[in-house]
Amino acid sequence: MRFHRPYALSEIAERLGLSFRGNPNTALIGLNDTHIAEEGDICFADHSKYVSKALQSPASAVILKPGSPLASFSKALLFATDPFEAFIRLIHMTRDDAYRAGFLGHAPRVHPTARIAEGVQLGKDVTVGEETVIYPGVVIYDNCHIGAHCVIHAGCVIGADAFYFRKRDLEGFDKFVSCGRVVIGNHVELGALCTIDRGVTGDTFIGDHTKLDDHVHIGHDVRVGRRVLMAAQCGIAGFCVIEDDVILWGQVGVTKEVRIGAGAQVLARSGVMNDLAPGGRYLGNPAVEALKKHREIIFRSRLQEVFKKLGL
Repeated sequence: MRFHRPYALSEIAERLGLSFRGNPNTALIGLNDTHIAEEGDICFADHSKYVSKALQSPASAVILKPGSPLASFSKALLFATDPFEAFIRLIHMTRDDAYRAGFLGHAPRVHPTARIAEGVQLGKDVTVGEETVIYPGVVIYDNCHIGAHCVIHAGCVIGADAFYFRKRDLEGFDKFVSCGRVVIGNHVELGALCTIDRGVTGDTFIGDHTKLDDHVHIGHDVRVGRRVLMAAQCGIAGFCVIEDDVILWGQVGVTKEVRIGAGAQVLARSGVMNDLAPGGRYLGNPAVEALKKHREIIFRSRLQEVFKKLGL
């Protein structure tokens, strides 16, 4: 998420009521999850196992608990007893500022050649490109971009909140405020009842000429390349990267933070647990090279015959 203007470290600390360490004039231009933080961003770490990753990220500032284990660092630091809660307050603060300054809250911008069916719901700050067709029952939440020459079939939901919660012992869960976007390229087609969640702090992105079948779910901060095909009931978890020309057949599930290389094919009902190399064909749960999996299936089918010969 990019701020509508730069914020000095000292201003954020003062408005959130936090102590800080570092140059008070450090300019911060956005906030991001540690996975995708860039220079100029502020991120947070609310558990000791994430502190090292946050400090080693490109982020310019990190919100940490007081007494966090600190190695040598060159980042600005802010200290909060609950960094998660402080980060949520920062999101609300900067978004409220952007609304008051007139940077957010505008009516949707729909190209005159786009065809929008009756009953479609478009949120604020939505853009829809030329010649795009959107069928009945589609809901597009605030701050999403739909490219040109797209087709979005009935019942799709684009830009719903990320599935991102923090467990709070017996008190339930704290919900992360999703402040990213969904950005859909040109010539994309979404089948009926597809769901695409907005990024937690960045963008969920669908590349040009990609086609999704019915009932496909794309999680937060996923980046789908160009000319990707996904058959019905595929599910992609957060922070995955699906490179160009990948094919996922029906009911493929992909766990979080996985990269599937360009041109790879994953056969139906497979579960992707680890990165997959470009150009391969994969099968199984966990997915492995399809040829290897086929051999395994053949060997298993012959085990009973082998046991009989061995008198077992």
